[in-house]
Amino acid sequence: LKHIAEHYGDWIPPPWPAGSGKKEQPPHGFAAGFSLTRAFQQAAELGRAAGGQAAVDAEAFERLATKLGAEFHATHYNAMTKRYANGAMITYVLPLALGVVPTEEEGPVFENLLRKVDANNGTWSGGIINNRFLWDVLHDHRAADRALAMLRMRDYPSFGFMFFNPLEPARQCMWELPDAPYQGPGMNSRNHHAYSSVGHYLVTRVAGLSEIGAGELEAVVGGLERSAVRTRTSRGAVEFGWSYGAEELIVDVLVPVGAVVQLFLPAPQAAAVEVVESSSARRRPAEFAAGVRAVRHGVRRRGAAVVHVTLGSGRFRLAQRSAELLTV
Repeated sequence: LKHIAEHYGDWIPPPWPAGSGKKEQPPHGFAAGFSLTRAFQQAAELGRAAGGQAAVDAEAFERLATKLGAEFHATHYNAMTKRYANGAMITYVLPLALGVVPTEEEGPVFENLLRKVDANNGTWSGGIINNRFLWDVLHDHRAADRALAMLRMRDYPSFGFMFFNPLEPARQCMWELPDAPYQGPGMNSRNHHAYSSVGHYLVTRVAGLSEIGAGELEAVVGGLERSAVRTRTSRGAVEFGWSYGAEELIVDVLVPVGAVVQLFLPAPQAAAVEVVESSSARRRPAEFAAGVRAVRHGVRRRGAAVVHVTLGSGRFRLAQRSAELLTV
């Protein structure tokens, strides 16, 4: 992997300072080695999902991905410094996203990533490859609060800078370059998808809504005080949101015709789930409400106890009363 002929590294990382040509980049071949390994990981996943002969092929892809992952780690890792390659932000993010960091090294590597963020004024220094995986890596390592802090920033470089800077605030579109007002007219679009991968993180991890199959979605109540998301699927519009009150959690879900939502709620002690009838504001246990297909208590999800509610089509408002609400 160290001999891959690739020179781009990470694409359009933010120059520091803005308008300069000083950009943080990994060594040549690092990002390409990651992409090659991940391609075989994805091929294995697709084969297992397709079944049949593709599942047989998936076994070979999995073996090759494992071999390449071990080679990627051996090629770039420094056991003394607990870092990969030259220590650019992307060199911490990609190995963690790829899953090639040995278990005993994962903690120190992730801590070094957090130190890298702190040293960079609490924000990102990588480009669009780094940012595609940064947020999920933080989230998966119980640092979602750090991800949200970065997403709420308005200092350069940040998404907040794009939309709230005093020079040329973006409106409904995102920039191609993080420092667009400081650059010339070449390759400097103000309506570009380059950094748009953050939208997937916001919808699926922060707002907790993801499509897991044909006509089937997963909705997970998270730790924010309130959240709301609306998106379109092949079956129609889906809405999901929640709000924590002093003594209860309110969850709103819109499920289109022909779709099913697997809803996961916190599971505090003796927390009953009720459906609020919009026409009368009366409540009834979710187990007996129209459109609710199943309610399962005591379910474990990612190590935490949750209440699993399966919803058919319709609009639902659910209430969960408890003085000890815990987040999923």
